Amino acid sequence: MIKLDDVRNALVFRFRHIAVLHRADCRILCGPQWVKGACGRSAGRTAGVPLAPEMPHPGQHLCSGPIPDEALRSVGSKPQFRRQSFRVWRTSNNLLRRPSLRPSPDSQNEAIVMRFLAMFTVAMLLCVAAASAEPGVDWDILDPREAARVAPIQDAVQNYARKYRPTAIVVVQDDRLVAKSGDIARKVNVRSVRKSLLSALFGVAIERGQIDIEKTLEQLGVDDNAPSLTPDEKQATVRQLLMARSGIYHPAAYETREQKVARPPRGAHPPGTFWYYNNWDFNALGAIYTKATGSNVFESFAKLIAGPIGMQDFTPYSGMFIGDSSSLYRAYVFSMSARDLARFGLLFLNKGRWNGTTVIPTRWVAESTKAYSETDRKSREYGYLWWVLDEGVYGRDAILASGYGGQLIAVVPEKRLVVAQVVELDQGRTGIHTTDFLDLVREVMPH
Repeated sequence: MIKLDDVRNALVFRFRHIAVLHRADCRILCGPQWVKGACGRSAGRTAGVPLAPEMPHPGQHLCSGPIPDEALRSVGSKPQFRRQSFRVWRTSNNLLRRPSLRPSPDSQNEAIVMRFLAMFTVAMLLCVAAASAEPGVDWDILDPREAARVAPIQDAVQNYARKYRPTAIVVVQDDRLVAKSGDIARKVNVRSVRKSLLSALFGVAIERGQIDIEKTLEQLGVDDNAPSLTPDEKQATVRQLLMARSGIYHPAAYETREQKVARPPRGAHPPGTFWYYNNWDFNALGAIYTKATGSNVFESFAKLIAGPIGMQDFTPYSGMFIGDSSSLYRAYVFSMSARDLARFGLLFLNKGRWNGTTVIPTRWVAESTKAYSETDRKSREYGYLWWVLDEGVYGRDAILASGYGGQLIAVVPEKRLVVAQVVELDQGRTGIHTTDFLDLVREVMPH
């Protein structure tokens, strides 16, 4: 085994904006069980390898001790590796002070060290070539040479913001933030965007075998307050709830006035035969998820999605349940920022993968964003808790997460484009119509 103490003064691999040996990235060289260290993330030991807090550069440290055999096998899956060029840095004043490897008295050890450096370089090249370019801790900085290309997008966003005054809006193209307006870190109630967030969690639970969407409500023991579900209503499947085709028109918590007026009478349509944007379906799905997984939706979202893709503002406490006496099933209300919604949109743009790691099963991304129903919304169909946009206008596989008042995420794969917006309605602001937002999306789509 080789000791890092023998090589740590030799070189530092560095990518644009992110040092590999940075932010407690001893996880790269110490395998999947990692601890955070002197930069303030955590402390401790892993696999008998102590941290070395004496590293000269603040926020940098390596592990001292033998490198586990799994180290090189693990680097390719780490989220901080990016599809960008890298170079071997000789040390400089703000990195490691010694520019050369101190020769070992034992020439055999020196040969081993050099062989390790060669192997590590090859491994780094392979993982960089294979990784994707999603953002790390923060969004990539736009190259100044591209300013002219994105200037029309930035102008369109600023003009839109002056006219409609959203709380925040973010435009991402080719994995980089190219335009923004407002406080992109401010969290607001994103209302019905919650449904698309839940859809993603279902994909993970299904992949893990925790949920079978072909099961009926009767098989799952699902019922509700009086007047309780009829035998026919209990034949609705989880899949039909995801499609908003359950045929269950029981009163539901967190309904808008329009939903209450438009709700069909009980028994009007058998399960699976009629699409209706139904809060009962959406709320019951949250309860089904919690019972099947043993975790509420906010905790699961933080652990399974927000954490892995580096959301900057969401925590397990960024949400609340809202219910009333009309139903047993409460609404799960998320508070999120525009920049975190943009990451979620980018995750779906990249088919559920984030820097080489699968976060949402790719097949679920495809299945959940397929159009199953025509709707009462112009040029929009419905998948599993996602709106599907008109292919003739936005290209193939374009989707929309939409919440009341202007909480929106548009994902346009053919243009490598994500646009996310939030509007704080609790401060008396007027909401923004989805059609106005989609006008902006079309304006910023590359031609």
